Amino acid sequence: MKNNTSISLIATIISFFLLQATVAAQESGSLKDTLYSSVLQQKRPIQIILPPRYKKEDSARYDVLYVLDGEWNTSLTQTAYQFLGYAQFVPTNVIIVGVPNVYKGDINFRDRDFTPTRTDYSPISGGAANFLSFFKGELIPYINKQYRTKPENNTLYGTSLGGLFATYAFLYAPALFKSYLTVEPSLWYDNGLMSKIAREKLPNMGNADITYWASVRDGQFFYDMGVASLDSVLRQQAPKAVDWKVRPYPDETHFSSIWKGLYDGFKFTYKGFMVEDNFLLTPTNGRILSGHPFRLRCYNAGAEGYMTYTVDGSEPAMASTQLKYVNTFNFTSNTTVTVKALSSRKEYEKTIRCNYKVEPPLMAVQPPKDIKKGGLRFKYYKGNWDQLPELNKLKPVRTGSTDDGFDINGFGGEDGFACGLEGLLEVPEEGYYVFGLGNNNPARVQIAGQTILDEQQSIHRQSFIIYLQKGFYPIKVEGLRKKGGQQFSPLFWRKESEPNTSPVAAEFLYH
Repeated sequence: MKNNTSISLIATIISFFLLQATVAAQESGSLKDTLYSSVLQQKRPIQIILPPRYKKEDSARYDVLYVLDGEWNTSLTQTAYQFLGYAQFVPTNVIIVGVPNVYKGDINFRDRDFTPTRTDYSPISGGAANFLSFFKGELIPYINKQYRTKPENNTLYGTSLGGLFATYAFLYAPALFKSYLTVEPSLWYDNGLMSKIAREKLPNMGNADITYWASVRDGQFFYDMGVASLDSVLRQQAPKAVDWKVRPYPDETHFSSIWKGLYDGFKFTYKGFMVEDNFLLTPTNGRILSGHPFRLRCYNAGAEGYMTYTVDGSEPAMASTQLKYVNTFNFTSNTTVTVKALSSRKEYEKTIRCNYKVEPPLMAVQPPKDIKKGGLRFKYYKGNWDQLPELNKLKPVRTGSTDDGFDINGFGGEDGFACGLEGLLEVPEEGYYVFGLGNNNPARVQIAGQTILDEQQSIHRQSFIIYLQKGFYPIKVEGLRKKGGQQFSPLFWRKESEPNTSPVAAEFLYH
């Protein structure tokens, strides 16, 4: 788009989003401030939006997101970011700094501040170097002094000409921000000057552990906006330390692509921040048979983009094997699969080690003649514990057998309790089975006297794969619910070949 973008038009297009941001803004601390810039020779208004939990006496430090075109873009950015925070794709500990443009009559100084060279585009163009100096020497130091920030995690976001400036900053001051996020960047400016500069600058950015995102309309606009040219240069010359992505969108306008670009751009910027704050892997451990392959499934959204694994004991890196939704293994000896969620922000990286032992299958037992189908025997203990107590040393306040309508959580309201379940599990056919619990409450599961799950000190939710023959197996489940905490979880299982688990039905349980 090679014409001057109308601020009033942009404001009209996004007014719907601004309205939806009102409630979110009320829940956060929104402050307006003014900073005089000796570099720009003018007062610059700024808007600071603090996260809801930000307190003066708090010692926590926060990422900072700087938003260009702040007079219309800040509220939209806040809405998108808070939604992604609610969806647990990004951390909620961010300070948003809106940087509005300055106006003088009909003159919008964004034409000066966002453009790197003087051209016929605007009589005041060509002030990007000074604007970058304003950020580097005045605005960022001011924000760091006034608020508890993590300067190493700064993000700069801009769209259209703002995206041009963000790209300029990425090339001329790569260490100033951790991430550069652009939507519809006007890289056509001055005959594609940024692509030419990128050829010069990128080879010297070998140690820049940063991210760069650019999204744009697909088709002819991909080329007209100058993004295709930069994409080509990045493919050829971007060093491995720079994590970058260019994303075209079909069937969008210059303005509608803002929402998509923000949404996907933030997810990319915080790639590796653990979705739902945990590894969603199954099985995480197991007892397997040599020469009998099994599948490790991953339910984390977008895992192929940021999760890798190794099986030789080494620490996974980006060059390691990508973790997929379904990963098939066939081990002949005890093996640890190390899975790592990688991120450009190292504090969000997490590692889990899944241990698989090659052992013979457990033996089924001959069931007693007097067993009853339809559930296990239970013992219910009232009390409050942080860890699973020794139940055999306690006196139960209630005993009985479970059935299809059994709900142990209904016995004591919100009070804490522990419970022991014991009986026989009928395995309908030979093969691998995966067992798991519905939450991380302290619990222990044994089959044929072998502990397969122990959630006493677990960081990640566990699941266990085991090869079972057709027949009956002694089973024991012990667990607790803390007062007011998560409910006591039933035992889940599935055949290894099936993707989804379900509670072990009463028809497979005997007492």
